[in-house]
Amino acid sequence: TETRERPGEPRARLLIILGMSGNGKTSLVRAGLLPLLADRPIEGVAAWYTVSFRPSDLDSAVPDAKALGALAARISAALPGAAQFGLTIPQLAEALQGQPAAAAARIETYLAAEAAARNVPPGHARLLIYIDQLEEIFTLPLLSAQAAALLDAITALSKLHTLWVVATLRSDFMHRLESYPAVMELLRRSSPYTLLAPRGDELADMIREPAAAAGLEFEQRAGVSLDREILREAT
Repeated sequence: TETRERPGEPRARLLIILGMSGNGKTSLVRAGLLPLLADRPIEGVAAWYTVSFRPSDLDSAVPDAKALGALAARISAALPGAAQFGLTIPQLAEALQGQPAAAAARIETYLAAEAAARNVPPGHARLLIYIDQLEEIFTLPLLSAQAAALLDAITALSKLHTLWVVATLRSDFMHRLESYPAVMELLRRSSPYTLLAPRGDELADMIREPAAAAGLEFEQRAGVSLDREILREAT
């Protein structure tokens, strides 16, 4: 979904998925959104490249760079064509830390080069950066010092035409983003999506549909089927 833009104002390609702890935000992205992008054609997009990480992730090449090091490493792995530009993972991590706008522009160049190497038409490739459990920048003391740098990088990446950033965040940490005006400005143009707890019929589908797709049937004992028992317990 494209966001509306005002004249002269760049679109914000940032989607934050909010919800209470354990309500399925990660599953919505990993089992829903990402496969959907891979399997369903979208007009004007011929290829999606996906990078996933959590703020607490580290990469052995740049452990001191913490989340930005992990992001740099995942991008380099997803876009091997970037190697022709000679920028190392530590250098990309450093750029994301100190010059996020310039680093984002470089990443867009890497995406274009990778797409060209795979015969994807110019401008028809997209990079999706998925950040799981964004609240870790607030809950883990070792990451709090890097929160501003990571959010600055997210802001820069979200402003480019061929990059999207999707992040899951616990609802009770949404107010913490108010301390970062640049992020709040993006969210003004691209509202978060709130994932609510599933209704009874939705919960039933979650239990039954995967089994049906796999060709399985639920046992019955004393006239009660296992799927009904699971539904009762889950509810």
